[in-house]
Formats: sequence, structure tokens, C-alpha cells
Amino acid sequence: MRQFILFTTLMLAVYSFIFPQAKETETLPLAGTKWTLDKISDGNGIQQSVKLQRLPTIDFTKDGSVYGFSGVNRFTGTYKTENDRLFWARPLAMTKMMGISEEANKTESMYIAQLGKVYRFYNDGETLSLMDEDGNVLLTFTRTKM
Repeated sequence: MRQFILFTTLMLAVYSFIFPQAKETETLPLAGTKWTLDKISDGNGIQQSVKLQRLPTIDFTKDGSVYGFSGVNRFTGTYKTENDRLFWARPLAMTKMMGISEEANKTESMYIAQLGKVYRFYNDGETLSLMDEDGNVLLTFTRTKM
């Protein structure tokens, strides 16, 4: 029995040396960051650049609040993170102003719909990607310069 355990341990060590596991890239925290929307998925997995005079934003405070501008309206809510998981702690609240352009209204609708599908995130310090449960990128942001 001891020989079997020793053999198994040795084989696992050799296997780990020959086939090292890829390290997962760790994401940076969201708390205290501000972002400007750069690209949005059209719902078919194709990322489109956002072309509005005033771009949508999202800000994550250190106290767990989230707020931003969606293209026409402002939104607010709360969030939690656990590793690379992002949870909206309650539904986001929004103002109800009328948009001045069809493009702004369309962008806002897509933006809010995609925020509702977010499951995980990746923050490398300059770019923030919000993804669905399958890892598809829904929204891509660039860090807002202060």
C-alpha cells in the first residue's frame, strides 16, 4: 500500500512538472475606480465602438455603491465582488429623462441590457471587461483619467 501511495505521489509530481497548470490572471479590484464605455456587444457577440458626444460611464466606490451615466439617464445602485464575480446587490435605479437622439436611446438600451447580464469582470488597471456567465465580453471600458 505504501508503495502505491509513493508511486501515485511521484507520478502526480512528474505530471505537474511536465504539464504545469496555467495560472489564472488575477483581476484588480473595482472599488474606487471610474470607467468610460468604449465598446458594447450587439447581442450577437460583436463588439461595437460607442460613438456618442457624451459617453456612458460607470463608477465603483469603495463603500459598495455604483453609479454612472447610461447615454441619456443616470443610474445608481450597489455592488459586491467575490474574486472575479460581480453582483448587483439590488436592481439599479435610473432617472427617466427623454433622449435627444435615437443613437443615444439605442446605446442606453443596449448598455442597461448588458449590465443586467454581467456575471464576472476583468480589470487590468487600464481596461475593464464585463462578461456574462460564459465569459463573453459584454462591455469594455477604459479607465477614466482623473
